[in-house]
Amino acid sequence: MTDDYRARQRALVARIRRDNRVLLREATTAPRREDYAHDPARGLTTVVFPPADLAATVETEIIAPLRAIAPEHYYYPQASLHTTIRNVRLSAWPPTFQPVDIDKVHSRFQLIAPRHEAFEIEFEELLLFPNSISLVGYSDIRLGHLVTALGRGLDEIGLSDDKRYLSDTVFFGNMTLARFTAAPTAALAASVRRLCRRICLRLPVTHLKLITCNASCAPGTLSLLHTYPLTPGKAAAESATLLE
Repeated sequence: MTDDYRARQRALVARIRRDNRVLLREATTAPRREDYAHDPARGLTTVVFPPADLAATVETEIIAPLRAIAPEHYYYPQASLHTTIRNVRLSAWPPTFQPVDIDKVHSRFQLIAPRHEAFEIEFEELLLFPNSISLVGYSDIRLGHLVTALGRGLDEIGLSDDKRYLSDTVFFGNMTLARFTAAPTAALAASVRRLCRRICLRLPVTHLKLITCNASCAPGTLSLLHTYPLTPGKAAAESATLLE
């Protein structure tokens, strides 16, 4: 696999790192809330959940140190950790989708997903977004092909993804760890930079999950609807969890 796509991912992330306000201007970002866990809004999306060992590593080695510095923010429990592959409908109340829409999405995604090969996302850094902290990961063009194909499938059934992106062709892995209840402090920002130097985590993408949940994927709001297997690939043979 060529590294060209990975280079394009890094260039996009570098743009965000230079000025994360670009997301507020050009992309969809979830607003801050006082109570993320009990937010009644619901969205429809496809995600990958990390294996239990990887989720535990993220909790103990990354989330726990961040929480110790700034406990006032909302930190994702292990059951909520995920990487979105393709959004369908943004979280809203009342929801902007109906059961018939879920059926349409399922009919299309169960055909699309198996045509694509499994792959890995390599999470290498933490990034401060306007209202959250995320692990950022890189992959090869298989991610781009999959996200694009799913988006094209949504267009064909009249349910185009309602989220705005910085790029319509370049996508990177994003695993949200925390959502802000107030502006982040300098101490928290420093902790993010310090932890960033130690991260090397690999997420195998072998199955997609179609789910409904609120914007923070709080466990009490999460409903698993369908699972779509990808074709086995050499780069996604096993899970790896490592903090260097």
